[in-house]
Amino acid sequence: MRFLILGPLEIHDDNRKLALSAAKPSRVLSLLLLNHGQVVATRTLMEELWGDNPPVSSSTTLQTYIYQLRKLLSSSCSHGAHALQTHSAGYRLQLAAGFFDLDRFTDAMNRGQREQTRGEHDKARSSLTEALGLWRGQALAGLELGPQLQARATGLEELRARTLEMRIEASLAIGLHREAVGELRMLTAAEPYREGLASQLMIALYRSERRSEALEVYRRLHRLFIEELGIDPSPKIRKLHEAILKNDASIDFHPQGPSSAVHLQSRVRPAQLPADIPDFICRTRELAHITSALGPQRDDHTGRPPSQIVITGMTGVGKSALAVHAAHGLRAHYPDGQLYVRLRRAGHTISPSDALGGMLQAVGFPPTAIPANLEERSHLFRSWAADRKLLVLIDDAVSANQVEPLLPAGIRSAAIITSQSAIGGLPGAETVRLSPLGTGEATQLLALLAGKRKVAAEPEAAAAISQICGGLPLAIRICAARVTRRSWSLSQMLARLADHAERLNELCTDGLDMRRDLATGLASLTRREISAFQQLGTMRADTFTTTYAACELMAGVRDTERLLDRLHEASVVQLLGENTGGEPLWHFHPLMRSYAVELAYAAKDDVRSAV
Repeated sequence: MRFLILGPLEIHDDNRKLALSAAKPSRVLSLLLLNHGQVVATRTLMEELWGDNPPVSSSTTLQTYIYQLRKLLSSSCSHGAHALQTHSAGYRLQLAAGFFDLDRFTDAMNRGQREQTRGEHDKARSSLTEALGLWRGQALAGLELGPQLQARATGLEELRARTLEMRIEASLAIGLHREAVGELRMLTAAEPYREGLASQLMIALYRSERRSEALEVYRRLHRLFIEELGIDPSPKIRKLHEAILKNDASIDFHPQGPSSAVHLQSRVRPAQLPADIPDFICRTRELAHITSALGPQRDDHTGRPPSQIVITGMTGVGKSALAVHAAHGLRAHYPDGQLYVRLRRAGHTISPSDALGGMLQAVGFPPTAIPANLEERSHLFRSWAADRKLLVLIDDAVSANQVEPLLPAGIRSAAIITSQSAIGGLPGAETVRLSPLGTGEATQLLALLAGKRKVAAEPEAAAAISQICGGLPLAIRICAARVTRRSWSLSQMLARLADHAERLNELCTDGLDMRRDLATGLASLTRREISAFQQLGTMRADTFTTTYAACELMAGVRDTERLLDRLHEASVVQLLGENTGGEPLWHFHPLMRSYAVELAYAAKDDVRSAV
């Protein structure tokens, strides 16, 4: 005899379905089933049936229901009548193992959870699918529920939802993100307040190269929470949203074990590029240069080292956006796959060994097959890539030593590298240095992001915002996001940027933070170099000569020249050319200068506090 509650209440005897004649006996049986093997108190059963006001005859009526249930159970087998036992405090239903669908569900769910913990994601997905397959609808569907059953049914639905999330987690862990999108769309529509499902949909979309759709999922959730609940979504999903905005490699697909799906998908052709930039404009000359160097025009038979393009420029200038957009345009030319690795996350530098470990897993090597040391990992990767036509995108590199072990050795492969610092020492590398956009291009970007009507209505304000942002795409993107979210006019945004002391405070929204990115850009500098940066930032002149800087620093010209060269290598100051006397002309970007002034004043405050 089988008892089913994961859907309408049913009792099956072999191939025969037994009928329950009335609702109240069904509720008694349901409560006994949910507590099988334990004594259910008489008062608990009465509360379920009649609440706080049982009739005078409630005790006799309950005994009648128990009699009816025993009769039903005994009609199917000789020992059925003994399964329902009477005790002094109540009644107990004793079931044989494997005959209650809730027990089978719980066993399969727990098994899947253990397999998931061990990293056996294929097995976990199978076990959790088995568990969910036992459900035929809502628990105890069609039955009028009292307080006891209602609480238990609600708990079961929550357990079902959690099991579903675990099964989707297992699917995502073995690379089935594209397959999960459709189901997650339906689930989030049915359960719009469930953040776990929304998070999984965002991850599935992001890994399917649908970044803008992933961001839209968060925007809808945020709007729903604010308008309906008056609260923000949880810190966990806000952190995920920020990671997607930054194309954080931590949410990319990383194979987590020797699963069949991983071997089928990743060993053959990795496709790890972040989603393309839908609103990418400008940079026509630089894009053409990269495409020419690495595209179909490239001669594969010259015997030269593998081609590398190093894109440099100050923070927020659009290095990663250009690299990703160019890489997407080159995908067809590298049919054996595209790898993506980010070498700096949240201010922490990723070691070449760790980066290679992730790359090797991405192309299908199980963790047990990956060597422990950097040299052997590099040899293994180069052996795998030797005869392939592969494109590697290395984002936010710090030095040549960090990059060199990650480069494929085959002459048919290529790499695009982004770095704020100039990287030398890479054989066959060409450098593309990005400057901030001109006022016209910056205003064009603002129009694309904030709306052409806004810019057309206030062209002077748009141009002024572009100039204050110094043509920096990140700063313009932040301004556009704030204007759009707050429904501000461009004049209102301009007014908020007018105060130099508050400018960087205004350039922050939705995980984008100009000050934080400027600070990250100084990470490679020494204390002396940062001190010089602060001092030079407080000068009245944005553009200056080496001699002028030497006077401000009270240092020798040669020493100052070396300092300025180092700041230029780190893209902290710009080299404009030479004056009429042949002396180098240096320039501070307005936002970089604002940050230098902040640091200088903060340092003075620290000194005063110490005194």
